[in-house]
Amino acid sequence: MGLDGALHQTLERLTALLRRAERGEVAWLEALTELAQAFGAKSAAVYAPPYHERPVVPFLLHNLDFSAIAHRLGGYTSKAPFLRRAMERNLVPGVFTDREVYPIDELQRDKYYAEILVPLRWCDALQIVPRAPSNTEAGVVFAFYRFVGEEPFGPEAQRLGQTLLPHLAECTRNHFLAPTIAAPSPAFRVLDGFSTACVVVASTGRCVHANSAAQALLKQGVAVALRNGIVTATDARANKELHDAVYHAASAPADSEPVEIMLSSDGAAPLLAIVAPLPNEDAALSLEEHACAAVYLVRVEAETQYAAQGRRARLLFNLTAAETAILSLFLAGRSLADIAAERNTAIITVRTQLKSIMHKTHSRHQLDLLRFRRLAP
Repeated sequence: MGLDGALHQTLERLTALLRRAERGEVAWLEALTELAQAFGAKSAAVYAPPYHERPVVPFLLHNLDFSAIAHRLGGYTSKAPFLRRAMERNLVPGVFTDREVYPIDELQRDKYYAEILVPLRWCDALQIVPRAPSNTEAGVVFAFYRFVGEEPFGPEAQRLGQTLLPHLAECTRNHFLAPTIAAPSPAFRVLDGFSTACVVVASTGRCVHANSAAQALLKQGVAVALRNGIVTATDARANKELHDAVYHAASAPADSEPVEIMLSSDGAAPLLAIVAPLPNEDAALSLEEHACAAVYLVRVEAETQYAAQGRRARLLFNLTAAETAILSLFLAGRSLADIAAERNTAIITVRTQLKSIMHKTHSRHQLDLLRFRRLAP
């Protein structure tokens, strides 16, 4: 059977599935999973893009975990750079790939690339927009993702997307309608997909929403707990730092650097609390009072933490495996002599590799490298 015959067969199967989803006979998540398989994508999402200062509203997530960018949640929920480019070029409603609208050499100079795409190991995405955002209506986007090590989407995937476009437009006419800006649950849905524990808090420290991972931690009451609805560290000093960070996040710009606080408890692994401000326009993340910050709680075991931070730096600055290992040990507080002994190499070799790391990461002094401790593990 030729390409046209195979495409026709795939189209018939998928359109039948979409009609069943429209009628409620199968779950939309099941339909999205099959669509992802048809496009050769391991991960997919359905979301309403930002418009009129509203954040991204995720409806469905298939095999996606945004934990790697947990500390950038505020910035993530207010941006959709590829869709904006496609709209500027009048490509929506329609089908496009990320690389088509934002060439990779140009994209690599964008802050969004370093902060969001590199940690997620993004390679490309195919986006189908059956309903574009307008002055009166929120849009809807079906996005299919490929990651580092996979090929970007080719013309066959785009052709399948174009043939599916009118069917998606018809079947989603009464589905995936963005809620009003005051409705919190769709915005929280993305948090519940995080493997990282996340608590959304008001300026008072009151818990507005805790995802399932955070609820499990808070119930244990080790290092951090809920007391009268307030997120509270069990250590008095850390608790003051935590509440100061939340209070300052209420008035901090959304792109401010997150604050890290180590929460310790006798006999248990410490928790790293990362307090990141949420943008003011993220009113979808509010209930009775405005949610001003997201507090991410990460279990810390020293070697694991610094090794993970070294790997994150490797992705950002194209470090070699040896440089990554040395940076991880340096972040863990090892001296150059200790690193040389542990790696069974000459100290001059360690110094040479450390100089290479400093050059690649634009660091003037060795102590400048300690900034990588701020990377979420």
